[in-house]
Amino acid sequence: MSKDMLVFKLSSMFNLSDKPVLVFHESSVVFANDALLSYLGEKPSQLFGQSAQILHNYLKKEDHDRLSNFMGEESDIPQEGLLSFLNKSGTYIEFSVSMLSIDIEQHPLKILTLDEEKNETFSTQDLLGSNSLFKQVFKLSPDPIVITRLGTGEMVDGNSAFWNLIGPGQEGLTSMFDLWADDTAGRMMHHELVNKSSIYNMPATLKTRGGIYRELRFFAEKIHVEHEELVLIIARDVTDELDRERELEKNKEFAEIASRSKSEFLANMSHELRTPLNAIIGFSEILQGEIFGPLGQEKYKEYADDIFTSGQHLQDIVNDILDLSKIEAGRLETDLKVIDPTEGINQCLRLIQAKTDNSEIRIESAFNQNIFLRTDERLLKQIVLNILSNAVKFTQEGGQIVLSLQEGLDGTATLAVADTGIGMSPEEIRQAIQPFGQVDSSYTRKMQGTGLGLPLVKAIAEKLGARFLLDSAKDQGTQVRIIWPAAYVEQADTVDLSIDTL
Repeated sequence: MSKDMLVFKLSSMFNLSDKPVLVFHESSVVFANDALLSYLGEKPSQLFGQSAQILHNYLKKEDHDRLSNFMGEESDIPQEGLLSFLNKSGTYIEFSVSMLSIDIEQHPLKILTLDEEKNETFSTQDLLGSNSLFKQVFKLSPDPIVITRLGTGEMVDGNSAFWNLIGPGQEGLTSMFDLWADDTAGRMMHHELVNKSSIYNMPATLKTRGGIYRELRFFAEKIHVEHEELVLIIARDVTDELDRERELEKNKEFAEIASRSKSEFLANMSHELRTPLNAIIGFSEILQGEIFGPLGQEKYKEYADDIFTSGQHLQDIVNDILDLSKIEAGRLETDLKVIDPTEGINQCLRLIQAKTDNSEIRIESAFNQNIFLRTDERLLKQIVLNILSNAVKFTQEGGQIVLSLQEGLDGTATLAVADTGIGMSPEEIRQAIQPFGQVDSSYTRKMQGTGLGLPLVKAIAEKLGARFLLDSAKDQGTQVRIIWPAAYVEQADTVDLSIDTL
């Protein structure tokens, strides 16, 4: 875009505005709208093409640095402050100004907009006495309010909440700077207000009664009273709130440490238990098979069977505890590969069916053979075995269990196990998914278990990137669903099983 076209575009944008506008490109004036030219009493040729320093001719000397600060800021958020401009009558008028950096047709521009300050001038008596509304707010506010002089911090007045905060015997103080725990914070506030009209939610620490430090948030507004600049400060004491947050954070940290310690203890204990358990199971197998000769008494063989069965059950419990503690400690390792899940699921199905051959529970399955999952095959089998074992345990004879793996319309894959068992109420569901949580009923008390099955399935599923969903109704049955996102699902015709997907 040519410079003439740029000026034409800026003219169409800003000449209808009654607020003075000045536009800079690379620190040079490229446009001034009619409102600004009229205010200064200048022609376009006297400004266009000049550097930003041309404005020094129209500003008070103390405003030169402020203008330089505005020109140095690069932000898509308007920079705001006050500047006094000389008008064509030779009078300085204070404007509230904002500087905005934008790009127009790949031209980086700075737009300075002037808005004349229309501050009413009040007497101190008007402000603190005759204005009944302000007086009532000032007096009754539960938040500390104080009025100070800009620059020196000298206190003009404070409400009762302010004096209660800093304590008795402090009325002799003359400056707010004496109350700051770090007086640079107070000086920073006043310095900020030189260039801004207000400050919002500034954190600082105040020295209060008895030398106690309180943490506050300050809201400050610059006000003009009888040609003097004052600062209206409203403080909000947040010490107790911050103390509570710190206490919660500390308690959370302690809880996490305790949880990690518990998980590490369980993991170590589980490892210690495995060695003797393996010996018990191994020797009981030898006795069962009478490898070194007959036992003699038939009762001994029954005892060997009981030892083997109990040992395996205890080993399953130890393995569940170990896996759950690994997950809680963040140490469970996964080996994610693209696999055909039906092979592993069928293996689990055969194991469970072997245990239910003597019962009247019917187990059916329905698989989409075209689904491949990016998952850990060992952990997938553990999920299936746990869900199926739970379903068998809580389904009465004559009941039915259906295992399925299907693809959703959104590309997700869902592994579902539905049974017609005893089911659970909403409160029992909440209890069942908590580690070691066992539903208390006459039926479940007959069943062996630690209450780790469903919590372990949920934890493993989430570790694999899947969602765990549990639906159940009392005396109607339960359905457990593990849902893999579409990113973990592939079709058989797109899979190259010769390469592991990591």
